[in-house]
Amino acid sequence: MGHTTKSLIVDTLTTSITVPQDDFATADLYDVFLDKARIPGSGSGNIMDWRHYGGKTKFAGYATTVKCFEDNSRLQELALSAVPSTSTNAGILVVDAGASRRCAIMGDQIAQTAMSNGWKGVIISGCVRDVSILKEISMGIMALGSTPRKSTRRGEGQVHIPIQLGDVVIQPGDLIFADDDGILVLDPSFTESSNKNNKNIRNNRNQ
Repeated sequence: MGHTTKSLIVDTLTTSITVPQDDFATADLYDVFLDKARIPGSGSGNIMDWRHYGGKTKFAGYATTVKCFEDNSRLQELALSAVPSTSTNAGILVVDAGASRRCAIMGDQIAQTAMSNGWKGVIISGCVRDVSILKEISMGIMALGSTPRKSTRRGEGQVHIPIQLGDVVIQPGDLIFADDDGILVLDPSFTESSNKNNKNIRNNRNQ
């Protein structure tokens, strides 16, 4: 294969993402988990054109979910907070912003704050702004587009709930992997079965 070996990917999962974050490829993860892997925005009628905006184009961690619409109050609050201990210092903010293109849910200030507080990445089904600065921030940032217009801040939105990106439901605590091929989501419970199958994957990785 042209990517990392499947054995290395499974090792990445079974160590709760404590190995270097570039030791995975979403294409290889899909080959391991097949239909157990969820690909946001890839279903018929729900195509989402994800784009990288941050300084890192490969990142992984555990989802902390936000649901908002043209109001980034809750995202700002989470960016100001420490990464949950349950995320083993690998937290990803995943935002269902209703795929709105009318305003940006995040700019450079929130992104910089999130990075400073230990968040590994932000995924937004909506827009960002300050694009030229975002690419200098050393974290993963993916969104559907950009616009100069900022969002409102009325204290609206919900956190730590199931959200939907296209045709895929994201649960708080889901494992999120993102690279140049796109976004892949796994249930954390799959890591246990991956450990059991690790030996077989090693033996068959070159087939």
